[in-house]
Amino acid sequence: MMKQNHFSLSHYFEIVSMLKKKFSISKFTEEAKPTPLPKLFLRHDIDYSLEAALILANAEAKKGIFSTYFLILESSFYNPFERNNYKAIRAIQKLGHSIGLHFVTEATQKQEIEQDIELKFAILREIVPAEPVVSFHFAKQEVYHSYIKFDKFLNAYGPRFFSEGAKYLSDSNQIWREGCPCEKKFEKEKDLQLNTHPIWWVYDTHDPHKILNRLLKEEVEKRKKIMQSALPGSVF
Repeated sequence: MMKQNHFSLSHYFEIVSMLKKKFSISKFTEEAKPTPLPKLFLRHDIDYSLEAALILANAEAKKGIFSTYFLILESSFYNPFERNNYKAIRAIQKLGHSIGLHFVTEATQKQEIEQDIELKFAILREIVPAEPVVSFHFAKQEVYHSYIKFDKFLNAYGPRFFSEGAKYLSDSNQIWREGCPCEKKFEKEKDLQLNTHPIWWVYDTHDPHKILNRLLKEEVEKRKKIMQSALPGSVF
């Protein structure tokens, strides 16, 4: 029997395996392509750790599962242009996964938001061939609730994927607001967008505070090594 609100790689794949019996995994950019079953859009927001994202991406690829990983250009937790992070992003894409933009904006008007997206996509595509799909990371509530349909980009929070066209489930902060998908019945649903955050699934502890503390310690050690290599003999 599956465990509700249990976060591990094994349980993640139990959930996906169960969903594959009722849905066909699809890319956002293939949303109009016919499938034998309702579509399952697998989405991963990289909020904290590219290392965690790469672990999950490798595990998925080994099982023939391909998702869309959404990257934050202006993240406070990782620099996508840092050498190891740059390699991780490209590795995720080369495994067969798609890369989208996880977007931060203060704007509220469609034209201004889309101009900002175009600018950031141009930067993102300097790193990796990204798909024209965007999900908001931080935006004003009125932007989330307006379900904007952009002219040049697919919006993961637009009507097609979020409100009218698909059911949306997310593990945000390790909370399934409607219960774990392993315990849901989907007979009445059309398509499904499942948004999971790699950081909650790939480590050997399921305590979110311990996970974040671990990432903090790892980042501090990385910075120490960089400083020590720049100034040999320094003590930090």
